[in-house]
Amino acid sequence: MKRALVNNSDRELIIRLKQNDLKSYELLFHKYYNLFLAFAEGFVKERAAAEDIMQEIFMRLWIYRERLDEGRSLYNLLFTMTKHRIYDHYRRMYNIESIHRPVSYRDEAGAETALEIDAEMMREVIARRIAGMPPQRQRIFVMSREENLSRQEIAERLGLSVRTVDKHLELALRELRNHLKDFQFILLLFLLH
Repeated sequence: MKRALVNNSDRELIIRLKQNDLKSYELLFHKYYNLFLAFAEGFVKERAAAEDIMQEIFMRLWIYRERLDEGRSLYNLLFTMTKHRIYDHYRRMYNIESIHRPVSYRDEAGAETALEIDAEMMREVIARRIAGMPPQRQRIFVMSREENLSRQEIAERLGLSVRTVDKHLELALRELRNHLKDFQFILLLFLLH
């Protein structure tokens, strides 16, 4: 795998940044902020959302400055961070939209009937199922879906590997899918009578 060329001025700025030099942080900010803001805005299509993404990225750059490797490309790091935050943005939007989307059934002719599942009832069923999960899995699921934290953020907060977080999320989602499938089957039987 090829390593990207490291800009010498970036290398010097990273070294100074790791020594808590605010001026180097400002220089890096002014050098890269607008470039990656335009990139993020091109994907999320909202200036405010793109600005939130960039604010988070540069906040994390400052918080984790001691971990930076002056031998690696800062451009590539910022590109990767931006890409992940764009993904997180879409994941959050999907989660919010799916919570507010009413579930409905169609009659035999395919027309939507007036009968819709009460969204509150569905949330209660899901909440009960989540409450029945093992404590670690429950905590990880809530951090992911309700607090909208990334897998990496969850792993850091709980002192776990990202792979462990992924496994807990996979098991939680499988359990919810299976339970909801049973719930939908029972509801369908009710509707047919």
